Amino acid sequence: VEIVARRPFIEREAGKTIVNVESAPAGAGDNVWELLKKVPGVTIENDSEIKLNGISGVTILIDDRKTYLSGDALIAMLKNMPTLNVDQVETITNPSEKYDAEGVGGILNIKLKKNNNLGVFGSVYASAGYSNTFLHSEGIDLSMRLKKWAVFGGASNNHWAQKGNGKSWLTYPDGTVFEGNTGENDLQDPSFSYNSGGQSYKLGADYYFNNKNIIGFIWRMSNNNFTSEQFQYMRIKRNEITDSSYSALYNTESKNSYNMFNLNFKHVFDSAKSSEIVFDFDYSFNTTNEQSLQPINSYLGDFSSLVRNEETDEYDDSKVSIFSFKTDFEHSFSKKLRFNAGGKMSFVTDDNIMDSYLNGNNDIERSNRFIYKENIGAVYAGLSVLFSEQTNMRIGLRGEYTFTEGFLENLDTTNHQNYFDLFPNITFRQQLGKSNELEFSYRYQIQRPNYSSLNPFVYRGNKYSYYSGNPDLKPQYAHNLSLMHALKHMLFTTVGYAYSDGQPVYLVEFDPTRFIRFQKPENLGKSQSIYVSMSGNIPIFKWWFCSVYGRMGWGFSEINYSDSLVKNNTFNSQISIGQYFTITPNLTAEISGWFTPQSTGTDFSTRKAVYSINAGIRQKLFKDRLSIRLSVNNIFNTSNWESEYRYPTGITSKYESKSQNRSFWLSLSYNFGKQDIVLRQRKTASEEEQGRMGGGGNMGK
Repeated sequence: VEIVARRPFIEREAGKTIVNVESAPAGAGDNVWELLKKVPGVTIENDSEIKLNGISGVTILIDDRKTYLSGDALIAMLKNMPTLNVDQVETITNPSEKYDAEGVGGILNIKLKKNNNLGVFGSVYASAGYSNTFLHSEGIDLSMRLKKWAVFGGASNNHWAQKGNGKSWLTYPDGTVFEGNTGENDLQDPSFSYNSGGQSYKLGADYYFNNKNIIGFIWRMSNNNFTSEQFQYMRIKRNEITDSSYSALYNTESKNSYNMFNLNFKHVFDSAKSSEIVFDFDYSFNTTNEQSLQPINSYLGDFSSLVRNEETDEYDDSKVSIFSFKTDFEHSFSKKLRFNAGGKMSFVTDDNIMDSYLNGNNDIERSNRFIYKENIGAVYAGLSVLFSEQTNMRIGLRGEYTFTEGFLENLDTTNHQNYFDLFPNITFRQQLGKSNELEFSYRYQIQRPNYSSLNPFVYRGNKYSYYSGNPDLKPQYAHNLSLMHALKHMLFTTVGYAYSDGQPVYLVEFDPTRFIRFQKPENLGKSQSIYVSMSGNIPIFKWWFCSVYGRMGWGFSEINYSDSLVKNNTFNSQISIGQYFTITPNLTAEISGWFTPQSTGTDFSTRKAVYSINAGIRQKLFKDRLSIRLSVNNIFNTSNWESEYRYPTGITSKYESKSQNRSFWLSLSYNFGKQDIVLRQRKTASEEEQGRMGGGGNMGK
């Protein structure tokens, strides 16, 4: 008799939800960026901003470690990471004191596949796809355990591309309208294209001195190349008459390199493993080199008479180095009482150089160098108490001191900030009979400004749009409370409340004489929100089960905008449903989809409804060694974005984006080597605490 066990697509543990990627046949060929769109509770707005339960400020971890990437660099890396190399995605809404306090929206932890078998083991995989162009990814993973040594490594390659078009309207109080169309005539012309490709590598080893001492290292590297081409036709209208116009071609080429090295040591004090200490040393170095070429032609009337042409060429180079050290100690006084404590120091330096040229001549006003340094020291302590088999509690406190320094070279100005904060958290769980469980949690979090938003240098977005950072920008703080009810560990209902202070809001100013728009972030907002969510795995038949998730959130914000208090109501919601079928023990299928109704945000935005339907099938052969998957993602090509911003000053901005998101994939993976003898799970510091930089929620971990 053959017994086939398969993990459900969605699992729930204390403080987090786990998505088992391997259980979803429709994930074939996806990159991680597309995978996140299918994770319950996660939304990606305008294909750029990640939110969890409708809240921005989400920290991204890979194998429990923070990437320190943001913006385009983070998106490029996630788009070049094959889903076939991912084991799980954890959404952590109640991080413990062991995690950095960063992330008011929560944590997304992307866990890559690992092997724990004795001997030599490996896997190779490849995917080929089509979405108006050819897409592909391929890779190999190897691991070996011989006596006291455990060694692992891998490499992957990926190519991703996208085409589409868009249209924008920017209306000012005096009636001036900027009508932008990235196609010359209408939205039928594909007018922007993105191409991205990259390679990633990993190498690591553990040496087991004995049962009490383990030393190990991990090295990861990724190289990502990104190119884009976008045509833009802009008409400037007064009283519905085109006063002037311009056309532009934006060519961008970006290269990003990411290197991370970790050295870790674990010591267990006694054979009962009641006490242990872990040390982690991390060093990472990220470089980004971006070149943007923008030829612009200016006209009188509706592209009727050429006035002038000009060409801007910008080189934006960034080097980010991060060094951090952390130690974690755990001690069990008894089976019912466990104590943990630790500390961390991190040192970050971001050196950004912008060189700008206008018609081949160096544009001094648009060129600059900004050096940013950030040092954070943290200590924490926590206690886990098991009162009975039905009742347990975890309490923790984390303190973080932050020092920042920003130097702008062309203005010869230096800005400093320093602050200390305490971040308490508590989780209380009560079992009610055999079928019901309640969990209450509270946490206090911080969202520090990203490095670029602290840079006071004025950037040019296009001919009429400028923006800058704000060196006086302060962190955003948030209180989060939640109450969760579990029914038979199958259906989970959560009610949550969040209060946020110091929310950054972009002030938009307009110069009507030159048609210039300028944006700058300020700490202007306070917001409150409440949400209700339900999720679960529902068995319909032995061969068919359904995974469901639904969320509705309501909020209220107050923003001091242009010397006036603006009050705003917000709403967001999401529904995702997955149908999973076991046709034979080795043949499975999936039909899944998600729907995000129209929403309103604290940033004065209204976003139209959007949805996506996916399907896939998987066949396993040769005793599960070979896996073949066919899938189609976004069957109806519907995940296009429409958004509108109505600012209190009377400025209205509207944007439509239509991309070719439907994709067809064929994926194959093959496992080889000895698979029947399982060794002890490798536990570095980050794995045990579920993340150096974020938070976990398990009692006693």
